[in-house]
This record gives sequence, C-alpha cells and structure tokens, in this order.
Amino acid sequence: MSMCEYDAFAPVEDPSPRETVRRRGQISEANQPTVSVRVVRSAEDLMRVVAIRAVVFMAEQKCPYEEEFDGNDYAGSTHLLAEMSGEPVATIRLRFFAGFGHVGRLAVMPQMRGFGTARTIVEEALRLCAEKGYGSLYAQAQKRLVPFWRQFGFEPMDRRAAPLVWSDHEYVEMCCQLAPRVAALDMKASDPLVLLRPEGAWAAPGILELSAARGATNPVG
Repeated sequence: MSMCEYDAFAPVEDPSPRETVRRRGQISEANQPTVSVRVVRSAEDLMRVVAIRAVVFMAEQKCPYEEEFDGNDYAGSTHLLAEMSGEPVATIRLRFFAGFGHVGRLAVMPQMRGFGTARTIVEEALRLCAEKGYGSLYAQAQKRLVPFWRQFGFEPMDRRAAPLVWSDHEYVEMCCQLAPRVAALDMKASDPLVLLRPEGAWAAPGILELSAARGATNPVG
C-alpha cells in the first residue's frame, strides 16, 4: 500500500509538521530510531496510553476528561502503544463487535508528527485485526482526516443525513474491508492453546503451554 507522510493529528494550521520538528532540533530523518509497537498488557503501559491521549485530546483539542475517557478503555478494548527509544509516542484503541472491529483514539505526540508514526501504529492495528479474523473495520474520522484514513482503504459510509458531531468535532463514519488471512485465528482450525496466548502474540508459545507439561491433577471435592 502506498502511503504518504501525513500524520493523523498534525495541527491544521501547520502544513509541514516534519519541517516544524526538524527546526526544533528534536529529531531528524537521519538519526530517527525505530518505532516499536506492542499490545498494552499492563497498568503501567495503560498509563502511558492515558498520558498520550491527555496531551493530544485534552490539551490540544480541548476535549473534556469524561468525554475522552469514555468508559470503554477497560471494557473489552485492546490498546496499542508505540515507543521510540523507550518513550511513548503514539497509541490507538481497538474494540471488537460480532462482525466488525472499531478502530479509534489514534493519537501521536506532537514531536513525532510527520515521520510516519501514525502509519506505523495503524498498520500494526490492521494486522492485529486481520489475525483475529476480522474482515470489516469501522472508524469515525474527524472530517479533516478523511484523506489520511483513505490511505488504508477506509471509505466514507453514506448513511447519515445529519452531520455526526461529538466532543466539538464533526466526524465521518468510514469502513474498510481487510484481505482475508489464511492463518487467521479460528475456533475450529486454531490449536486451543494458541487461543489462550496473549493478545497479539499468537506466534509464540504462551505460559499456559508450558503448564500443560505438568499434566492434569483433576482434584475432586
């Protein structure tokens, strides 16, 4: 997929976030470390997610706390965290419904905009959704960011007559279809112990597979 260097939360009034960061002397293309992305599995990592979203949504976009932290972060959500040199730089949230996944809450720290950070974490999110067997994805994109999401195959859903507005922004419902994966997790085809592995780490043996070597005691009473 061809992607341009457009980051999801580059300020509208700044047409060149890459040049802005370069002028500040914070980072350059020549010495840019690798961005690593992982699934959030600890309270400490979730606090990193909260910190990023507080900077982007609460501080920059003036979103009230109770609207940004909407009650879904602990309720069936999967968060991804991107880091560079040990510092948290971006996050995205995934929610899963019966027939589709919901991609949202993409946030990139100001100093990392314009370097493909958003692209990296979105691509990892789509890969994870595909591995879980989801072919349909849903997103609500701020109207100004529709071109960004189109680069990943999302297209507007023309099903509303009135604008979709929440937290002081107008949003566009979008959806995309992921290419089916032969190795996607499946209730009948996947090994049962693979289904017990940590979220997003299905390629490596998990701790419960090691426990299987102890055998069953089947206590009675």
